[in-house]
Amino acid sequence: MAERANITPKVLQWARETAKFSISDASAKVKVKESKIKEWESGESQPTIRQAKILANAYQRSFAILFLPDIPNDFQPLQDFRKEGLGELNTSTLFIIREIQQKQAWIREELIEIGAQKLPFVGRYSILNSPEEIAKDILETIEIDPLNYENQVPIKEWIEKSEQKGIFI
Repeated sequence: MAERANITPKVLQWARETAKFSISDASAKVKVKESKIKEWESGESQPTIRQAKILANAYQRSFAILFLPDIPNDFQPLQDFRKEGLGELNTSTLFIIREIQQKQAWIREELIEIGAQKLPFVGRYSILNSPEEIAKDILETIEIDPLNYENQVPIKEWIEKSEQKGIFI
């Protein structure tokens, strides 16, 4: 008999919901009935270690997080600053954003560890500033003139000039 994963039911449910997976999606990933997912999330039964690993991978969460006694305190739901009426972010978009945030955190920790100075433009603006003001400052900071690109492929110019200013792309 396969060994059971002693995971925390509410953490499993949280992982599924924050990944924007339905119970149907989750059951398809693990190839079990929807009722089995409901049992795992209610604590009536537990998945096998293999099944829990499949779910963790599908939800793009570490396997270990499923064993936490409670939902992580430092979890921050993604803030959506797009204009109203655009609909919810889909699962793949959420996963890409989460991956980018993980890379940002890693780079930040590395820069702090080596004693790098904070870039002067980081944190300069907030949601209260106008997009026009912020866009103008970005163009000035990375020295881009959108009316006169030096490179035939503008995205390459943006990347090169951003990296020259210490921005990781």
